[in-house]
Amino acid sequence: MEKGWVLLALGLALASSSACAEEKPRWQLFDEGENATIVFGVPETDYAEVNLSCRKNMPDIAFVYVALDMPKAPEGLRTNVVLVNKGFEYRIPVVGSRSMMDDAFILEGTFRMEASVKRLFEQERRFTVKLKGERDRTYSFDGFRNEIRKFIETCR
Repeated sequence: MEKGWVLLALGLALASSSACAEEKPRWQLFDEGENATIVFGVPETDYAEVNLSCRKNMPDIAFVYVALDMPKAPEGLRTNVVLVNKGFEYRIPVVGSRSMMDDAFILEGTFRMEASVKRLFEQERRFTVKLKGERDRTYSFDGFRNEIRKFIETCR
């Protein structure tokens, strides 16, 4: 999946929400028929921590994670973001770049919608992101189950 499409999806996802800007971050689904994106961020702001995007019937998922605690990470850093839950670990190879708007470090990668990832999203509904140099962050899909199913259906 190309980088420009991922960043465009992130921008569209954040710009198209209608909730109040003072809200806490939450999951949002943007299903546009041929493309689907789920974002964990604050609606109507440029704040997003996690972005997952796909094209219909394409198993590749574009993954964007914003590291908030890595002010000295070098441009082009290659590392792994690890999704963890109950002994399950899924490594996503990522490449980092510095945000032009703030000190955030943006990590981008691609992974396949494998059975283990589907189980993590559909059944476990919670995962922790581990990244060397960054504090662990846990995300829950509680109250977002139907949207996750729609996302997975699009991304098959």
